[in-house]
Amino acid sequence: MSQGKYEKAEELFEKALRISKHLFGEEHPDTAASYNNLALVYSNQGKYEKAEELYEKALRICKHLFGEEHPDIAVSYNNLALEYYRQGKYEKAEELHEKALRIREHLLGEEHPDTTESYNNLALVYSSQGKCEKAEELHEKALRIRERLLGEDHPSTATSYNNLAFVYAQQEKYKISLSYSLKLYYFVVETWTKSSRYANCV
Repeated sequence: MSQGKYEKAEELFEKALRISKHLFGEEHPDTAASYNNLALVYSNQGKYEKAEELYEKALRICKHLFGEEHPDIAVSYNNLALEYYRQGKYEKAEELHEKALRIREHLLGEEHPDTTESYNNLALVYSSQGKCEKAEELHEKALRIRERLLGEDHPSTATSYNNLAFVYAQQEKYKISLSYSLKLYYFVVETWTKSSRYANCV
């Protein structure tokens, strides 16, 4: 998205937030959602402090409305953790991703896409801190679930191949890293081939 489109999106989401606060007040799910949407636009423009502030507001609202054990709380923890991660605040990101994961495992189970997302996100934070064995364990877990539920020819599965190739390379386990890199390569080639066939048929 171009900078001009981000500025337009920012303007629209700021307007939506004002309307939501006027109609529903501060302590309302729609207001929390508006904070989240505007925070994402800020983050994509590199306005990290403003994004962090809004994600924190959304989290406080959701906690007040839903308590700790609710899927929306996990989403808020995840959003704020991702923002911390982008800023290199890895310890804070780790804490919130772990909270999001516990909620999702408890409410949704291990075989849910949101839970798998939490495995993946927490593993990335571990990897960034050099906790490679913990990252490897979670990336492998995410991959097993994705292969079982989505199959090998799915973008989310390919993301797991990429993540595992990186974390094994971090540990100088180059043979295993290469095997996952090849899986990713074959996925990209197959996807490109299918896309080309479709384009030629249109």
